[in-house]
Amino acid sequence: MTPSDHGTPRLGDAKTSKLSAARKVSAPPLTVWLGSAMYTFPADRDATVGRERDCDIWLRDTDPATFALISRVHAILRYDGTRWVVIDKSQNGVFIDGVRRPVIAIRSGQSVSLGNPRGPRLTFRVADAWKPPERTLPRDLP
Repeated sequence: MTPSDHGTPRLGDAKTSKLSAARKVSAPPLTVWLGSAMYTFPADRDATVGRERDCDIWLRDTDPATFALISRVHAILRYDGTRWVVIDKSQNGVFIDGVRRPVIAIRSGQSVSLGNPRGPRLTFRVADAWKPPERTLPRDLP
């Protein structure tokens, strides 16, 4: 990769979102907390959450009852071109405010629970999208 295309997603990368690559998105990263663990993901690829070791956020809870409710790949965190979303891929669901939802639009400060309303909780922060500094014209000097 040359220095000039450092921020350009590659379509050959298995985890690159084709939508974001096609648009060359300058989108906000997503920060996720699971307890005290913090993860940050760029918008040019999906992030997986689940009990499988290959997941980006690997849920390895010590409570067997909770662990049994988490799917191998429980959810996908995706930037859909305009916003970050949680996509439920599990048998036991993703919950917001105690209600199971198949897709949840992510807002900063929001939390979702996995497996049941009292399951492991993910808390999100969406960084502000980068904006170039405004150019100001010099004022006429007296």
